[in-house]
Amino acid sequence: MLIGALAAWALGATGIAVHFAAAAGSAAPATLAKAPETPSSCPIGIATAQADLERLAGHPQVLASGWKDIDSDEPVVRDTLNFGDGTTVIVEQKNCRIANLSVTLLSPAAVPNASGIARMAAALGAMPLWKQRYRGQDASALLAAELASASFAEHHKQGPSFTYATDALPPQSEGDEALISFMADSDSASPFRSAFTLSIAAGGDGE
Repeated sequence: MLIGALAAWALGATGIAVHFAAAAGSAAPATLAKAPETPSSCPIGIATAQADLERLAGHPQVLASGWKDIDSDEPVVRDTLNFGDGTTVIVEQKNCRIANLSVTLLSPAAVPNASGIARMAAALGAMPLWKQRYRGQDASALLAAELASASFAEHHKQGPSFTYATDALPPQSEGDEALISFMADSDSASPFRSAFTLSIAAGGDGE
C-alpha cells in the first residue's frame, strides 16, 4: 500500500500512476520510442535524459515514459531509475511556457541516507534544466543541507508529510520557485519508507 501512497503523493500533480522499472536481473526496461510532441504554443522543449541517467554511478535500470497532461495538454516525460539496493529515483519534466522539474528519492530508509542523496543528486545534475541554470550548484550538498535544515526539522515535528518553499536555489526570473516535499512511513513491511522530492519551476526567459 505504501508504494501507491508514496509514489502517488510524490507525483500526484500529474494525476498519473507511477511506472516502476524492472527489478535487477529481470528483463531490460522499456525505452521511450518518442517523446510526446511539444505543442507549438509551448516554447520550451522536452526530452528524456535516459541515456545520461543510465551512465550514472551504480548503473541504474532506467524506464522512460511520456504522455500529455490530460488537463493542460502539456508534454510530460518521466525517467524512473532503479538501483540494486532497493533505492528508486524518479525524475519528471513537464515543460511548456515554464520548465517544471521534480526529482523524487524513494528510499527503504525512514530518512534518506548519504548514498540515496548522492544518487538523487546525480540524477538531478544530469537533467537539462539543472545544466542550463544551476550547473555551478553542488546538488548533493544542497539536498543534504535541506535534510539538516531548521525548516525541514520544524516541519517534520508537525507530521510525517509536508511541503515547504526553499530559497536554496535563488530565482533567476519571475515565477521561479523551488519546493521541498517529504513523506515518511514506519511500516517496515513496505519497500519504501520515505519519499523526498525537490520540485523546480523555472520561467522560460531564463532558459
